[in-house]
Amino acid sequence: MTGPQPRGTWTGHIEPDSWNMLHPGHSYRVTQAFRDYDGTIHPLGEQWTYLGYNFLPYDDGLSLFVSLDGEQEWHIRMQLRPEEQGPIVHDLSLYVVALNPDQPVNTSGTTALPPSNRSTHMLLTASLVALVVGFVILRVSGDGPRLAAPTESSLIGALSGVMVLAGGMLLGLAAVIKLVRPTRIQHKRGPTQ
Repeated sequence: MTGPQPRGTWTGHIEPDSWNMLHPGHSYRVTQAFRDYDGTIHPLGEQWTYLGYNFLPYDDGLSLFVSLDGEQEWHIRMQLRPEEQGPIVHDLSLYVVALNPDQPVNTSGTTALPPSNRSTHMLLTASLVALVVGFVILRVSGDGPRLAAPTESSLIGALSGVMVLAGGMLLGLAAVIKLVRPTRIQHKRGPTQ
């Protein structure tokens, strides 16, 4: 753990998002001692307020930003690999507990969802728009059943509609993949040491 640093040293570069069971502004107590990536032991009874996180996928590096005194911030580095702090992070509720579990989670403002879910919703929205546009292009280019051979313009219109529909389906597939695979995102970079 590094710190203390003035408020905003790390959190000024990230959005205050939830990680796992941790919610910005909520206070937590360590219930089982653990060692972070820097070798700092977080003893039983240690208390802090969670401020936010950053994730660096190329090193499986998770940075948790907390405040021990309500004024300054500390940086708890964890590595999500099995031989490091991965087991701790994946079973975080065995190591920390909320001091005020009935405190409502703040969903006001610009981010009620973690960034990974916001981007997934954007993908799903783009997929839906592409599917609707593709369907409209197909309907307009078709003019109903034909007895004569299709014209070049109707074939081009139909091909355009099919391409837009395919793009919509690919965007939808990308959104589904983002929902089922583990979250690996990278926020704006701030100091990591």
